[in-house]
Amino acid sequence: MNPPSRLVKKELSVTQRALLFLTIALVALVAFAALVHPFLAVSEPVAGDILVVEGWVPDYVLAAARNEFTRGNYARLLVSGLQSRTGDPGLAGESDAARSARQLVAMGVDPTLVEACPAPAAGWNRTSKMARAVHDRLVALNLQPKGLNVVTLGPHARQTRLAYMRVLGPRIPVGVISIPKNDYVPARWWASVAGIKKTTKDFAGWLKELLLGPRS
Repeated sequence: MNPPSRLVKKELSVTQRALLFLTIALVALVAFAALVHPFLAVSEPVAGDILVVEGWVPDYVLAAARNEFTRGNYARLLVSGLQSRTGDPGLAGESDAARSARQLVAMGVDPTLVEACPAPAAGWNRTSKMARAVHDRLVALNLQPKGLNVVTLGPHARQTRLAYMRVLGPRIPVGVISIPKNDYVPARWWASVAGIKKTTKDFAGWLKELLLGPRS
C-alpha cells in the first residue's frame, strides 16, 4: 500500500494539473474574446482603382461603399453576389449582385460605372466563387487594376480578403474595408447573441477558407 503522505501528494498533483489546465483554458478564452473580433474585422485598404462591394450586405454597407467610391479615385464599382437558388419564392433566379447594383444606382452612383458580377448559387466556398466572378468580369472588361478594395461587413473581412487574394493572385494588391455590424458593439461581441453568432460564424468561415479554400 502507498503511504498516506504519498497518496496526498498524488492527489495534490492531480489537483494542481487540473487547476493549471483550467487557468490556461480561461486565459485562452479571454484572449480569444479580446482579440478575435479585431483580427477578423480587419480594415486595410490599398491604393486601388477598382472598388468591390459584396452584394449580400445590408443597405448601410452599400451606402458606405457608395461614399468610398465617391471620395476615392476608383474607375469602377463591382458588385459581387450569388444567384438565388432555384425555387426561392419571388426571386426568379436573380442575384444579390444585380439587386445591390440597382440599389447603388438608386443611391446616386453613375450606372455606367457599376458592374454586377453574379456567381452561380453555391453552398460551399461562396466567397471564393464570388471573387472568381469578379475576376472573370475584370478579364471580360479588359481591366487591369493597380489595386482593388473590397467592402464587406464586420468580421467577414479577413475571409473576404483571403479569398480575393488567392483568386486574383499576387499581381493585383487586394485591400479590404470592414463596415461594423450595427446590431452589437464590436468590442463586446461576446455580450450579445448577434455578436456571438456573427463572430463565431465568420471565424469558422475564415478557418475554412484558410484550410480548404481554392487557390488561383
